[in-house]
Parts: sequence; C-alpha cells; structure tokens
Amino acid sequence: MKRHLFVLLVLSAFGLSFSSCATIVGGAKYNAHVEVPDHPDAKITVNGQYLGNGQVTASLNRIDCNQVNITVQDGNDEPQTTMFSGRKFRTGTLIADILAFFPGGLIIDAITGAWWRPDEGDSRITRQNVKNYLYTITYRPTTIKPFTSTPPLSLPDTQNPTSDTIVEPTVSPSSVAPSQPLTKTKAEALRELKQLLDEGVLTQEEYEKEKAKLLDSN
Repeated sequence: MKRHLFVLLVLSAFGLSFSSCATIVGGAKYNAHVEVPDHPDAKITVNGQYLGNGQVTASLNRIDCNQVNITVQDGNDEPQTTMFSGRKFRTGTLIADILAFFPGGLIIDAITGAWWRPDEGDSRITRQNVKNYLYTITYRPTTIKPFTSTPPLSLPDTQNPTSDTIVEPTVSPSSVAPSQPLTKTKAEALRELKQLLDEGVLTQEEYEKEKAKLLDSN
C-alpha cells in the first residue's frame, strides 16, 4: 500500500513538472465577449471571421490578444474597424511556474503564450474574470453615399440647330445701312461750288445757276 502511494506521488510530481500555472489558471485561450451598444442588429466580425449580430463571443489565443481587430457594420452604413494592440504580462503565473512547475511549466507557458492577457487598462476592455473579457465597441455609423456620374457637358450643334438652340444671326457689313450724311449749310455749299468753279469743273454760267438755287432755297 505504501509502495503504491509512493508511485502515485512520484507520477503526480512528474506530471506537474510538465504542467504550467498559466495554462491551469486561465488556459492558453480566453473568451472575448463583444457588444455594440444601441445597435442590436450590427454585424460583428472578429479577426476576419463573422460571428453574429449585436453581441458575440470569440475564443482567442492569449498570445495574440494584442492583435484583435473587430469590424462592425449596421445595415447599409460603412463598416467600422476597431483595433486592440495592447496586452499585459501575467507576472504571477511566471513566478508560480518557476517555484512549482519548473521546468516544464515554464516551457509550456512560453510556447502557448498563456502568460499574456488583454490590457484592461484600455477603457474599451473590461475584465470579468481570469477567463472572460468584455470588448465594448462604440459604433459611429456613416452612410455610404451612392456613386453618381456627372453627365457630360452638351454643346449646341451649330450645324443642326434645334428648337432649344439659339443661333445668333450673322450680320455682314454690307447689310448695315450707311449713316445719313449731315445736312450742309448754305455757306458750306457755296464754298464747294466756288471750289468746283476754281478747279474748272463748273463753268461760270453753271456756277451762277447753282448759286442762285442755293440762295433761293429755304
């Protein structure tokens, strides 16, 4: 009986040497509970995997708790991604591994990353217990604007004008009526007649006749 008890104690001690404190207390994984207040129908994706709407739970590796990306989308709004890049070291588990589970526990926890935990110093993370953490996402929806193409600018067709096209008529210089000459005074007319007489264009007789007409006119 004593021999059997001794063997059992030896096997237990051997097994504990290959166990670890962090793995025993909390495990290499933890539960990330994600909630989106005021948006119960919002789609939730954790690290690229769609898990559900409104409130979901994801089982994540402790070693990767500083690489958590949570994407939320409600209806036709634009998706919003929130990143969590902080983590903290579980110092107590390291001390326990050295004191009670050395060397096996130290090796196992180093490989699995069970020494790590989410950074509850982040206001968006709440520690519920050693195994469960609550991630609260503040969702600010932004509506996706539909794409609208700008219609091309239409220019008037001068070759084939329509009823909506206004074509201004072209005015040729020849169609413009010449301005009426200013009325000459008698003195100017007499000077011109005298000039024509002096130049020999008019004879003295013609000059006298035209002069008489001007003087007799009103």
